[in-house]
Amino acid sequence: MGRVGTSDDCVGAFLFLASGELSGYVTGQVLEVNGGLLMP
Repeated sequence: MGRVGTSDDCVGAFLFLASGELSGYVTGQVLEVNGGLLMP
């Protein structure tokens, strides 16, 4: 994305993981919230 991420950029992932209804079946995953910085 060419810029430093903000809390607004990450809030969707945070809310997803904090929600038992949305992420209750998710186990052992790593969400890379980095704006594409680490994409090959």
